[in-house]
Parts: sequence; C-alpha cells; structure tokens
Amino acid sequence: MTTLLLILAYATAVIKEEVQKKPKLERRDQQLADRIEGELDIVEETSLTTDIDEDLDPEYDVELNLKTDEHDFKEIGSPHMVLFGKILVAIEKVWEAIKWYRLHTTARNGLPKRRSSTAMFNRFRFLKTDRDLKRLAEYENAGEVKPDYRAVIAFISAQLYERTIESINSGHVLHDTTLRAMISEIEDEFEIESSFYGSHNWLNGWKRAHRISSRSITTFVSRKRFSEKHLLTKKMENFVKDARKKFDDYDPLRVYILDQSKFQKEFYTKRTLTNTGVTTVERITGSTTGVTHSYTVLPMLRLDGTLHPKLHVVFSEPSGAFPTNPPPCNPSNLVLRAAKGHIMGKNQRLIFFVSVVLCVHFSSF
Repeated sequence: MTTLLLILAYATAVIKEEVQKKPKLERRDQQLADRIEGELDIVEETSLTTDIDEDLDPEYDVELNLKTDEHDFKEIGSPHMVLFGKILVAIEKVWEAIKWYRLHTTARNGLPKRRSSTAMFNRFRFLKTDRDLKRLAEYENAGEVKPDYRAVIAFISAQLYERTIESINSGHVLHDTTLRAMISEIEDEFEIESSFYGSHNWLNGWKRAHRISSRSITTFVSRKRFSEKHLLTKKMENFVKDARKKFDDYDPLRVYILDQSKFQKEFYTKRTLTNTGVTTVERITGSTTGVTHSYTVLPMLRLDGTLHPKLHVVFSEPSGAFPTNPPPCNPSNLVLRAAKGHIMGKNQRLIFFVSVVLCVHFSSF
C-alpha cells in the first residue's frame, strides 16, 4: 500500500474512532497523520496539562507512582518472559526446562516419562511447586509458550519512557499519537505479538506516573542551536571561570554587577474559568495599560554585597515622557526616566552613568 493510501486509511480510522484499525506509519508519515488527527480527533489531551508557573511537588517520586506490575517487572530486559510465582523467566529458559523434564522413554499408559520433581527443582530454581511442573507439560502439549501479558506491557512502558525522554531531549514535538507510533515501533522491533496500542486512559495513567504532561511551547529554536546547546553551556561556564579570575585582580569595592530586571505595572493571572467554547475571554483590570506596559529597574550590586544607594528606573510610556498631571513622584534614592521602551537604550545609558554611577562618592558607604 502506498504512503498516500496508508495516510488515508489512518484518517478514516480516526473518523470512525476505530483506533485498533489505524495502520502503522513511518515516522515521517506519522507527522502528517498527526496534523490530520489534530483536526479530526475528538479526544483532547486536557486531563494532563501543567503551566509554566505551576509549582510541582519537589518530593514527587516516580517509582512510587508506577503501577504494581511495573514495580514487579522493573528493568525487564525482554518482553519474551513468563512469570513463575514472582520470578520472571525467559521463554528460552522455559523451553530448556520443558525439554529436560521429558525423558526419552514412555510409561505403560503410553505417556512420556518425566524426571522427578526434586531433580527439576534442583536444576531450575524458578520451579517451586507441582503446579509449575504441570505448566511445563501444558506448554509442551500446546507447542508454544506465550509471554506474560503484564510483563509485555511493563517492557513496552519502560521502552516507551526511554524513547520519549530521548525525543524530548532532542527537541521533538510529541502527542499521544506519537507515543502510539513509538509503541508500534517497539512491538515491531522486539517481535511482540500483541493487540496493545496504548489506549487514551492507559496513556494518561502512564504520563501521570512518569510526570509527563502537555505543555505550551514557549520557544522555537533552530536545529543547529538546539544541538549545540551544550557548547553554549560550556562557554558560559568558561566565562564565569575567567570572570572570577579577573575579579581577583581588583579590590572588591571596585567591582559591581548590573542587570536590568523587567516588571509589569499590574500583575494578573493568564488563566481563568469560563464557559467551554468561548473564544474571547474578557476580565476587568484596574488599568488596561497596566497589564501591557512595563518598567525596568537597574540596580548596582558591589562585590562585597553592598547595594548602590540609587536605583535607576525606566518606565515605558507611549509618548516617551511622563504625564504632566500628575507628575511622577521622585524620591531621592530613585532616578526615574521615561522612554517609549522599557529597556535602557543608548540615550538612557549616558543618563544612567551621570545620574547614578558618578553622582555618589562610593567611599561614603
């Protein structure tokens, strides 16, 4: 089937809500399918969303929030496992026990002779009871050993987490459909015969257990910048080391740090409760300009921890000047300036040095 027909079959399955009938797509085709499903899928990922300002529990422990099955099958190395009691055993090892359990002679009733339970228990430590030996005979008669379903799901969960973290660290956009594509890839790669696809409820529980949630994208960066992020971090670390060495050559009273800090004139929350489906949400504020206009302060902090007695403040005003009625309050420890932008420009820089840096005898404090 061609790529176009596969994507068409995928879209048809989404419309009919026949999740299990979605065809398996290559990763590149899945991106187009994700866009289609974003327009057609009626299931929204709203139950697991967080905000950038949300306070997360610092004592949250992922291990404690995993399901019992995932605790029992932690660090499972293969999906082809079965459970004897609480012991995970590879299917290959089970077949080894099956073959050794049967002797090459038959009893008078025509059934094959078996080794004693004591011999089996001593050779294969995962065998504990006569019920375990009966399971070996049943596997032999059936001609197959099916992997434990819980172990399969635990293995898929572990693999999915590794691949999800890798994708997150690589800067990829992820949705539930992407996770389902990963599950399909895991099943193909490890030859897992299962109808498991990752239902909506299962994925929500999985994301909650692993502290993964839907977040708004705040920044888009180029592939080159993202891949070289570690180089930027290295440069920053080297800068700090070099700066500290430079500081050692100067008296602490001669070293200052300056950094502009932006503040809103009026703080407000970016979310509120309202009727579902409403596209325009209006709320009352004390000043409409207060939630859009900002001001910037520029403190001077000396290396010994002393704060400069004057603080430079730049207000963003549409006209670039303060209103004349009423005029702004001007305390002695503040230098207030107005500009069309709240960030200090070249014109403000000279004012800052004359009004703040050079106006005080530093030896006086």
